[in-house]
Order: sequence, then structure tokens, then C-alpha cells
Amino acid sequence: MSTMCSSWIKRKRLIGMLPLDALVRSPGTERVSHLMDAGPVSVLVDDDQELAAHVMQDHDVVTLPVVDVNGVLVGVISHDDILDVLEQATRDIEQLGGSQPLELPYRRAGVQLLYLRRVWWLLALFLAEAYTGTVLRHYEG
Repeated sequence: MSTMCSSWIKRKRLIGMLPLDALVRSPGTERVSHLMDAGPVSVLVDDDQELAAHVMQDHDVVTLPVVDVNGVLVGVISHDDILDVLEQATRDIEQLGGSQPLELPYRRAGVQLLYLRRVWWLLALFLAEAYTGTVLRHYEG
């Protein structure tokens, strides 16, 4: 066992990442320490999910190690986990915009379905605008 590997086992810290394709395409005699990225991108256990999504997007990685404050590997976030986070964020944004999220793409949704999802918000906004206009006209002078 190499000194680097035994040192890692004693400390249990993340020291690098090795993409599977690099491992498969390398000759069998190549040392892992020469193939791996010694400065891996990772997130802390306490970091927000959206931060992890941005880190994965910025560094264009498929998996992202999760470490504690001591650098000990706790787990790995995969790209499908991040897709779930982004899907939830999309739903939250749609609800902030006053619309209910649809279960199907907008191109497949009919006009009637879109109308029924938004008519109540449109009526509420119309009434609020009418009230605001009345108040503004009253205090215009």
C-alpha cells in the first residue's frame, strides 16, 4: 500500500477525485495518484442544496463530494439529485408567480387548462387594480 493511500486511510479525508472514464482508459500500470484530480471540488454538509447545484453547474461535474468541516467524506451528490432540487425550485418560482405548477409541458397544455389555472389570480388582480384606481382618483386632488 502506498504512503499516500495509507495516509488517507488514517485521516479519512477526501484527497482527490478520479473520473471513471480516466480509470478505464488508463493503462493498468498507471498509478491512481497520477490519474486523480488532487484538488477536488466539494461542498460542506451544512451547505444549501442550491449552492451544491450551482457548484455542479459551474464546475461541470456529474458527482459532487460532500465533506464535513474536517474534510472527511460524508457522501456524494449525483446529477439526478440536483435535478430534483432544480425541479422543486422551478415549482417554487411558479407558485411565487401566482400560478399552479402544471404536470405537463406548457406546449401540451390546452388553453382551457391554462385559463382555469390562472383565472382566479386574474380576477383578484383585476379587483385589486379597480380598488387602487378608486383610491387614487379619490386622493388625486
